[in-house]
Amino acid sequence: MTELTPTIDADDRRAARGHVRLALIVLALLAGIFVSADVCERHDQWLLHRRLVQWRLTNGSYFDGRYFDNPEERLLYHSLPSHDFSRGGVWFFGSSPTQQAVLPWEFPADIRPRVENFSMAGANHNNERRFMRCLIDHHGLLAAGGDKSLVVIELLFGSACHDRTPVQQYMQDVWDGYFTRYGMYYFGADGEILPTEMTPLECTFKSQSLRSHVFLSWLLRHENNWLKPPEHAITSEILRYWSDRFGPNWEAGMDAEIAELSAAIDYLQARHANVAGLYFPQRQWARDYRPAIRYRQRVMALMAAKSVQVIDLRDSFDESEFADSVHLNYVGSMKLQPRLIELAQRQLQ
Repeated sequence: MTELTPTIDADDRRAARGHVRLALIVLALLAGIFVSADVCERHDQWLLHRRLVQWRLTNGSYFDGRYFDNPEERLLYHSLPSHDFSRGGVWFFGSSPTQQAVLPWEFPADIRPRVENFSMAGANHNNERRFMRCLIDHHGLLAAGGDKSLVVIELLFGSACHDRTPVQQYMQDVWDGYFTRYGMYYFGADGEILPTEMTPLECTFKSQSLRSHVFLSWLLRHENNWLKPPEHAITSEILRYWSDRFGPNWEAGMDAEIAELSAAIDYLQARHANVAGLYFPQRQWARDYRPAIRYRQRVMALMAAKSVQVIDLRDSFDESEFADSVHLNYVGSMKLQPRLIELAQRQLQ
């Protein structure tokens, strides 16, 4: 019995070569996207300079996400992985007012690499404490020794929103999503933020895939969601928003969040970190606002009890220097920078 030997004719060989060429083209295209995304992500200053011009002209609120959808994800997936904590630095924590107003690119070049703004929109003191622990325990925030770093914490009544009212629940869901959206972090049983365990190769591949996804999304959408014109809401509308966000049990909720702030300070001081409070500027409508008054009384007493210095800017800005009820505009933000630079230079000299 004769065994039949399969033969490959010329058409089959041509088809095989065509498949190989197609595969190589696809691989080259993917590699090109990866490289292009990486280069653009690492050199995004041109986009910043272009947007700063428009922010100055609009004088509203600026969200420094650049290629990313928002500043928070740019912080987590662009800035944080490559940050060098080995020499210590000045690290800012807070919610959106500090996020939008602390501008590391405005700091002198010699200290700029040692300054970072870790503030995130929607954060309360509980969120800030958990993020600090994640950075210290898993990213080496205090690797240089606590005494080589200054942690500056935003002090503002909005950071004491605690109860899960519909508005606050939405803010919390958004904040949680910054960490979970791409699978790079997860929340432990106690709510602590933990990096997803991956091999170095998996981490590199996932990070590079994320860069490509972000860059392509930016190219396709090219949305103008990084700039918001000034808002001129009347006082009754502002009060209604904050009342809806705090909820009816705001006093107990505020006490719970101030306890979180106290725990964060204890955690930092136990590791010999320098701590300061940045009492953020307030508009006139908040001068008689009960949660703002109560928050200030309790927080200032807490800072004094724990020997924490406070940079008190509550009454240092004009109404014209705000973009909305709590955020500074371009003029106000630029006015703030010299105070922050002086603070950083004293720590890093």
